[in-house]
Parts: sequence; structure tokens; C-alpha cells
Amino acid sequence: MSLDEYLGGKTREGAALFRSFAKLAQACGDDVVVSMSRTAAHFKRIHEFASSSVQRRGLEVVINLPRKVEHPRLQRSSLTAEAVYAHTFDVTSTGDLYAIVDLLKEAYETVGAGKRAGGN
Repeated sequence: MSLDEYLGGKTREGAALFRSFAKLAQACGDDVVVSMSRTAAHFKRIHEFASSSVQRRGLEVVINLPRKVEHPRLQRSSLTAEAVYAHTFDVTSTGDLYAIVDLLKEAYETVGAGKRAGGN
């Protein structure tokens, strides 16, 4: 699925937030690969470090980290079978995006490079 196909029918605001998040994720490094599914975009280096999907209220952003974090925009977190913590954020503004950009960069540098919870 292409980006335009995915964004077809989404709100203008949701599509704009999605494009902004995609730019931030791709700015983490030249080796970021984006793959689209029917429901989300997945951002990978060696391993997937983030994903994003447009929702009615804005974006749902999942950032994978080797540690559990606390954050005001955090909706939930869980330890995955891949031994990373998947942190789900509710993003409704560009300010929300910039509030999580440091976590996004950390995810690229750690989980994206293959690091897992417990330092593996």
C-alpha cells in the first residue's frame, strides 16, 4: 500500500500530523525504512522502532524502547514478545510530536539497532 492510498479518506489534520511524524522518524537516520500496512506505517532500521496510524482524534504513535518510560501523553505500555516495551502515545498536535521526539530518537538508536530490554 502506498502512503497516498493509506491517507486517502483520512482527515486533513490527521494526514498532516502523520506526515510530520513520518518526517521526524525519517530524520533519525539515513537507514530508516518505512513500510506501509493497511492500518499503519512502520519505521525500521534493523528492527522496527516506531509505528503510527491516523485515528479520528489524531495519531496513535507506538515507540519501542528497551525500557519502560513515563510520559504525560502515554496511553499504555507493554513488554512485547520481542523483549521491547511498546509505548502507545495519543498525539493530537505538533506540540505533542515534539514532546516525544527524544523518545523517538532513543528508539531509533537502541531498538532500531537491535537492543532489547535487559541490554540484549
